[in-house]
Amino acid sequence: MSTIDGSANIWAITTCRVSTPEQKENHSLDNQAKSVLAAAEKLGAYIPPDGQWSGDASSKCGKNIHRKDIQEMLEYCKRHKRVKYLLVSSPDRFMRSIDEALHFEVEFRLIGVTVYYTDDPELNGANVATKLRKLMKYYEAEASNEERIRKGLETHKNALNEGRLPCCPKFGYKKTFTSGIHDVNDDCGVGALLGDILSRIASGVITPTEGMNEMNAGEYISNGKRKPFKMDKWKKSLATLITQDML
Repeated sequence: MSTIDGSANIWAITTCRVSTPEQKENHSLDNQAKSVLAAAEKLGAYIPPDGQWSGDASSKCGKNIHRKDIQEMLEYCKRHKRVKYLLVSSPDRFMRSIDEALHFEVEFRLIGVTVYYTDDPELNGANVATKLRKLMKYYEAEASNEERIRKGLETHKNALNEGRLPCCPKFGYKKTFTSGIHDVNDDCGVGALLGDILSRIASGVITPTEGMNEMNAGEYISNGKRKPFKMDKWKKSLATLITQDML
């Protein structure tokens, strides 16, 4: 939060976004937070505690119109007229779509809020050269997304042509020496434990919650290599295992 207090006439909200869990582990959100905080100090803007967004919402083309965080920020700015800036570290942390980025810059501008890029202040000018530079940043972000999608599709296609499964093993399975074949994962006894838990859930002996707690207490999770299950992910894993007829 900015050291400037809430009595300031100028407020700013912030958004920090990552695309992958790896970026979170690499402290990308922390670096973005430092950047927007420094910009707020420079602008003399107060950042309210409830005016900060962060997460991993997709920003690729077609995903931004209904992004929950964007809609929440717009509504927040409409309620709090002192908000004059939306601080974001760089264009690709805001959106990776030329059309949608320009659309939402105008949406915020219509309610008196400027989208301000903190890592490259030169992008915040109003002259034609600055606008072109910013447009190129959005072009690079969108082109990068399209390239990743193209390469991903090619990789999956090649795998299928070679008779390999184009995906990582599902929970409870592991790769084998035979190309394209996934086997039950017995590392740390996870295969046997899963089978036992699923059987008892299906028989009504234990509840899904009890089964999840038992799995989290097992060596497969307790050794620290995997994060404990939460109910939403646990239910999805159970549904996948049942449809694949693991038992």
